[in-house]
Amino acid sequence: MQRDTIFFLITIALLVGSFGGFGYYHYQTTQGLRSDLAQASLRLERSVQDTRSDLQESVFVLDQKLDIKAQQLEQVDDQFHQRLIDQQKSITSVRTETQAGISQIQKTSEQLQEDLLTLNLQSKDFTIILDKIIDAVVAVRTNSGVGSGAIINSRGFIVTNKHVMEGATSAAVVTYDRKVHPVQLLAKSDKYDLALLKIGDADDRFTELDFEDDRNVRVGEKVAALGSPGGLDFTVTEGIVSALERETSDGVKFLQTDVSINPGNSGGPLINIQGKIVGINTMKKQDFEGIGFAIRGDQVEDFVQDAIQAYDAQQAQQQQ
Repeated sequence: MQRDTIFFLITIALLVGSFGGFGYYHYQTTQGLRSDLAQASLRLERSVQDTRSDLQESVFVLDQKLDIKAQQLEQVDDQFHQRLIDQQKSITSVRTETQAGISQIQKTSEQLQEDLLTLNLQSKDFTIILDKIIDAVVAVRTNSGVGSGAIINSRGFIVTNKHVMEGATSAAVVTYDRKVHPVQLLAKSDKYDLALLKIGDADDRFTELDFEDDRNVRVGEKVAALGSPGGLDFTVTEGIVSALERETSDGVKFLQTDVSINPGNSGGPLINIQGKIVGINTMKKQDFEGIGFAIRGDQVEDFVQDAIQAYDAQQAQQQQ
């Protein structure tokens, strides 16, 4: 019995020793693993810190490079805008110089025209003026005779004498380019012996004559009668204004001129050296040479303005 007890105690001691040794071994092993894990964790943390530091440095360097590129791009953009501004200034300058040049050319051209007109006035030569206005003179042909007329509006309105159209059942107008145009009789005045005619369509445009202010007309100034005397189309005769006011009993005022006026001149314009209408040739004193008469331009202008206004009003009413 004692032996069994001793054996049992020995067995217990061995087991306790074994478990103790195993526990100590396990403790030592665990401590080693913990130490290794701690060192590995430390190394990993250092590696992460090093990597983070490297990344931060790389990002910093990249930011600097991006800043430099941004500055370079900004400089390029500034240069581009400056060049664009310079080019725009250059274009504006060239355009201004071009416009100034064109303006100067126009002024020079106008001055040359004025100089030519001055020379024309000094020489009392109608040549230059006639080249500009002859297209505004027409021949009026009817089945009862021949007369003359003047285009006083670019839309094709023509003034002539009423007696040119008297008794006519058919009529046509011949322009300086020898074209024959159908004609409408729009208005007439028995008092002033005037008629307003119309040629062309709505889109047609013709050379027109302007009226001279009657206050500018002077006795002794050069004038020319344009018309078709004796059926000789586009004939020019020259003379002077002999008197300003030859008034009839019913208030019609005439200019007296020594310009040769013959059958066919009736209704044609009497122009001054500026190419403006001072009157409409209408008659001559029978059995006398060098005594002709033209209806004063201011009376003619009043008649045609009223007649054109009435025609336009009628056309507008028809279109409504």
